[in-house]
Amino acid sequence: MLRLFVLIATALAAGKAFAQPTNAEPLPPTPARLAIEDDRGAALQALGRAGTLPFPVAVHVAASAGEVDDELSRRLAALAERKVPIWLSVPAPDRLEDADPWRTSLRRLLDRHGSDLTVFEVVVNAQPPSLAAYAVRLASTELGALRGVARLALGGPAMADRVRREQIYTADIAPYIDVLSVTEEAWADATGLLTRIDPNAKLAITAASVGSKDAKQRLLEIILRGAGTKMSIMAWPTTDQVVEQLKSVSPAAALVTHDVVELDEPGAALKLSIGGSDAGTSVSHRLLFDGTSFGTYLAYWGDARDEPLDVSVKLAANGSPVVHDLLNGTRTMASGYVRDEATGDVRIRVPLTGGPLLVDFNENAADVFAERNEVRGQRTLSVAEIIARHQVRQRAQDVLIKSYMAHVRMEQHFRPSIADPGFDVVTENRYFATGDDVEWEELSFALNGTKWGADRPPFPLLQPEKVLSPPLQLRFDEGYRYRLAGTERVGDYDCFVIRFEPLRADPSLYRGTVWIDRTTFARIRVQAVQGALAAPVVSNEEIQEYAPPTFVAGQPVYLLNSMKARLIMLIAGRNMLVEKNVTFEDFRINDGQFEEER
Repeated sequence: MLRLFVLIATALAAGKAFAQPTNAEPLPPTPARLAIEDDRGAALQALGRAGTLPFPVAVHVAASAGEVDDELSRRLAALAERKVPIWLSVPAPDRLEDADPWRTSLRRLLDRHGSDLTVFEVVVNAQPPSLAAYAVRLASTELGALRGVARLALGGPAMADRVRREQIYTADIAPYIDVLSVTEEAWADATGLLTRIDPNAKLAITAASVGSKDAKQRLLEIILRGAGTKMSIMAWPTTDQVVEQLKSVSPAAALVTHDVVELDEPGAALKLSIGGSDAGTSVSHRLLFDGTSFGTYLAYWGDARDEPLDVSVKLAANGSPVVHDLLNGTRTMASGYVRDEATGDVRIRVPLTGGPLLVDFNENAADVFAERNEVRGQRTLSVAEIIARHQVRQRAQDVLIKSYMAHVRMEQHFRPSIADPGFDVVTENRYFATGDDVEWEELSFALNGTKWGADRPPFPLLQPEKVLSPPLQLRFDEGYRYRLAGTERVGDYDCFVIRFEPLRADPSLYRGTVWIDRTTFARIRVQAVQGALAAPVVSNEEIQEYAPPTFVAGQPVYLLNSMKARLIMLIAGRNMLVEKNVTFEDFRINDGQFEEER
């Protein structure tokens, strides 16, 4: 909500930038919304010739593969040294068997250069939709694990084709994507797709090669068309004229540096006419509001006319409208300026030059002091979004933890029948984990309270059938269906409650519930059941606890703290209940003695 401490007759707010309080937090860096293509260093040379511009310019680098070769690394390092934002495009793997090596290469690339990226684009061409979606999930989780500012984009030739685009970019992978990268020709169709399935995503627009004298005009018109829309960044070819083209954007810098929205024309009482005839449909135009400076702009372009364009609009502040001819780099005062102080109605007359023009209504306007009170409703996340954020968080934890050791106490209570007291086995163990490799070292063994030494009878580690596809893991074949069942408090954590069940008839797959923290998206508790398994363990129900966390380099990591399980064993045609309690403690993470002690 915005309260303006001036009397206004309309909901439009216009005027100069308002003063920031002295104790205000520093604003985050302005994201680059304009990029130029890099051709083996040409972009960096062009930026050097352009000098200081009133807006950031990114460089779009297209890698030939996911691996970082020496040349690519040098190019990225040179850009990073100059503090130039980088939009990096990398091809997706062509085959499923290439996915794991591609992910490894991607991890190496991001380890070296991930903090320098503003956009990371997965380029898709002829890959099957399922493989393309899998590559997007892999890249999104790897990128998210960096905790940087880079956004994940999906682009490539497949995104230029409407059918292929809609086959690949579905609601299932929408939570993993921040930006859809398309050609200029696909702009309108892509906007419609995002509106339907991913309203929060943005667009990256790649302009085709340009070489004509009209290239500068085309660049300016794209910026005017894209301001305040889903277009978050555009890529422009680097030619001999790119420096002149970039400088021509300077008068419209607010449109590529500020938060701009399109205003409702009827609400602002905007009317355009030529010689008394309505020109609202014949002259391309957009009425824009600058949420940073509270300025109002009219952008327009179209055919050249001898007659001027008459503009009528309702404004709050009394400024002196200025017309910027972006193509020629000139500025003139709008003619015929009249303002009705009682209603705020403003009338001006502006030229129709045939090029893109921008009217700034705020020259010499009185300062508008505003108190910004933002009241935002909390959007309910979908189950796909929750899982995507959990997978990013889990990947960040996996990257942080190279290895760990823990002390494990395992209690197993065997109950052949209600009348039979059965027997109890307690073992103390050391647990070693690195990546997917796990090893156990038994330290002690006790049967019904009596400790045994090295001569103890053989006793297997009872485990149900191994699950190759546990829930929530990022795999090509997901294997599970998820449903958001609400929220619930688990200990000190407010959690999303997610039910899961197998998509296919595989008794080894789990069904159950997972509790995911609403703030960190860490896994807090899992309750899972397996049934109809092959003997000896024919069913298994377990509850896994992952809180409280352990800290590594100041970051909380949620490792398995405890597990309670009930197993049914089939022995000699009879069922036997086994209750198992497992506790993990004394975690040693990334310990230098790991290899020596295991």
